[in-house]
Amino acid sequence: MYNIKIIETNDKIEIWRYEMPIHNNYSMSDFENNNKQRRKYEDLSYSEKVDSFKRKSKYYQERKHDIRRLIEMNYKDYETKFVTLTFRDHIEDVAEANNLFNKFIKRLKYKLGKSIKYIAVWERTKKNRIHYHLIIFNLKYMKWEELERVWKHGYIKINDVSHVERKNIGRYISKYFAKDLDVKDMHKKAFFTSRNLKKPKKITLQSQEELKNLVDISNKSYSTKYLRSSKVDDVYIDTEVEYMIIEKDTK
Repeated sequence: MYNIKIIETNDKIEIWRYEMPIHNNYSMSDFENNNKQRRKYEDLSYSEKVDSFKRKSKYYQERKHDIRRLIEMNYKDYETKFVTLTFRDHIEDVAEANNLFNKFIKRLKYKLGKSIKYIAVWERTKKNRIHYHLIIFNLKYMKWEELERVWKHGYIKINDVSHVERKNIGRYISKYFAKDLDVKDMHKKAFFTSRNLKKPKKITLQSQEELKNLVDISNKSYSTKYLRSSKVDDVYIDTEVEYMIIEKDTK
């Protein structure tokens, strides 16, 4: 068990100091029920619904931060393009849309003659029409008309993010990719990433002394404390967590 977690990207170091050791929030009763058939939400007791909501909220909150960190790790000025792909036809079926999207990725790789680094997510309009947000990290230049011909199924828009400060680019773009993720979990392939993305460095430590030897926390640019709900012996208790950000000098 550990009580310090560190995630490092190109621009910053994020640190969590836990009042109690980090647990997986599962008790023995969870494992004993592991092989039982999954029940419908309406069949759960009130306490089970509360537990389910907390687990789901935590999962999607972490997923949103994962997307932001992937963008921070892979974003490059003048190479990264943030694109919206739309269908000229009124496509509502997720499986059909994802199939067309995957074929587009294959055509784009063939066109460029190289593997591409990307993150993509589908989204619905108010009229239920599907479109895609796509960030390509290694596309130096391609005319939008040419990219639209590779897409083949409708219109594309290359979004201008030049007004966003470099340190905020991950947070700005990730809001498009993290929107309504909890609604999409019933669908297969709501969120896509290429396998060649650079991943953040994750470390867990056992002591404050290890942290001092690794990072100078006096240089933190942001710090806050909040309560974390942890499950101990089938009971949720609130424990304190300190969260810090240390900005890197990227000049």
